[in-house]
Amino acid sequence: MNGQTSILGPLTAAWLGVPDQSKYTLPVALAQFNSQLIVPFNYILAMSVVSMLPVIIMFRFLQCYIVLGIANSGLK
Repeated sequence: MNGQTSILGPLTAAWLGVPDQSKYTLPVALAQFNSQLIVPFNYILAMSVVSMLPVIIMFRFLQCYIVLGIANSGLK
């Protein structure tokens, strides 16, 4: 349910006619592509990869700390 609320607010603002499309979030921009008659899957896939890149890069750099934290939480 929490994932739906992150898109619901900006999406309603987009549907109500916020004139500046440059301020849309990435999930809202992806939803705008899906509402067209012809769905450009190549653009949707490219935007999905671009939106996942910061998370993947952050995980890659912090992976050792995440694993260390999980390993230490099981010790008494």
